[in-house]
Amino acid sequence: MAVPTTFLVALMALLSFQSPVYGIRQQAGAELGGGGSSGSGSGGGLSAYPALRFRDDQTFKILQLTDLHYGEDLRLDAKSDQFQRDMIAAEQPDLVVFSGDMVSGWVCVPSSERPLPVDCGPGWFERRWRQLIAPVHAAGVPYAITLGNHDAEADLSRREIVDLDVRTGGLLSLTRQGPPQATGASNYYLDVHGPPGSDRPAARIWLLDSMNRFCPPLMFGWGCVAQDTLAWLNSTISGLPPVPSLAFVHIPIPQFKEAWYDAPTVGRKEEDVACSVRDTGLFNLAREVGLTAIYSGHDHNNDYAGLLHGIRLAYGRKSGYGGYGPPPGWLRGARVIQLRLGEDPAQSTTWIRQADGSVAVQEPSGQPKGMRQLECHSDEYGQQGPTDEQQQQQQQQQQPLKVEDQ
Repeated sequence: MAVPTTFLVALMALLSFQSPVYGIRQQAGAELGGGGSSGSGSGGGLSAYPALRFRDDQTFKILQLTDLHYGEDLRLDAKSDQFQRDMIAAEQPDLVVFSGDMVSGWVCVPSSERPLPVDCGPGWFERRWRQLIAPVHAAGVPYAITLGNHDAEADLSRREIVDLDVRTGGLLSLTRQGPPQATGASNYYLDVHGPPGSDRPAARIWLLDSMNRFCPPLMFGWGCVAQDTLAWLNSTISGLPPVPSLAFVHIPIPQFKEAWYDAPTVGRKEEDVACSVRDTGLFNLAREVGLTAIYSGHDHNNDYAGLLHGIRLAYGRKSGYGGYGPPPGWLRGARVIQLRLGEDPAQSTTWIRQADGSVAVQEPSGQPKGMRQLECHSDEYGQQGPTDEQQQQQQQQQQPLKVEDQ
């Protein structure tokens, strides 16, 4: 039977598909660890996944979206959809990293202070998740996630959320189920190869799960990257070829406080650092193994970056329209990290792209930096962020950020 010409044309177009944003042909070769064949844990075959590569100009661009907080209001979610589309179009990233609190699972936690959404129950989280990842899929950009403290508060556990993303993400999701010996679910790494023609890793991106609340044996405060996760990280790194490496977590480690007071910083700190209640040793391990940049989210009113003992500690800008913040005078934004082949990630160029298309001017933070914060802030505002009165008090103390076109 003759095959229609129109069918052949369509088939050829499908087979030669290229991403409209970053132009990488869907190809074999991505190296993933934690739940993939190059690391600990179990996972399926990886031959169909697109390779992450430095561009011909020897750069690799990461777009960090943090604290999107889908699920609180359909109108706000629609704004977050558009924000994602705008950021991807403006930056044309090689990889999008969702660094936690993608969904406000707390809205489905029974409370005497608010009614539950009518559709809470089985399927609630998946519906929000599919909306969340639609913009990156429409753009054809690979992405990866690390979970926050609010994502698993609805109808799915942390491992179920990772399974959902692996199942629904197709070739674009590089998320992997972390190894069973590490606390949490989103513990894995991604290798970035050199420019076309190179078959070796040239950089490595670690995704680490900081959990939600408590850091055993302490049963209060925010979660942490557990010590069994650090043991897995140390063991895994020792078996890999050394390359420039960086990490994403949701909850900042305690050294974010030190970076603000003791290191040169750019950007602003408009709330206490809500760091892990216990220092489990990630910072010291990072210094030992050559992991030289750690990016976090979680604190919606902070966006500073500092260099502490050779390691960059940096917040992403609050990205979504759900949740509290960012402060008055700030725009929602996304942190961009531009890696350069062979460069120390602590020295990588980074900036914040804002919702209006401008780039935030992050000036040196200067001195003095106020009364020193001694303890990690522990959920002063509860699940829903500050009240209107608390927001108004913040507004009276804040000045607008300067912005400029890039």
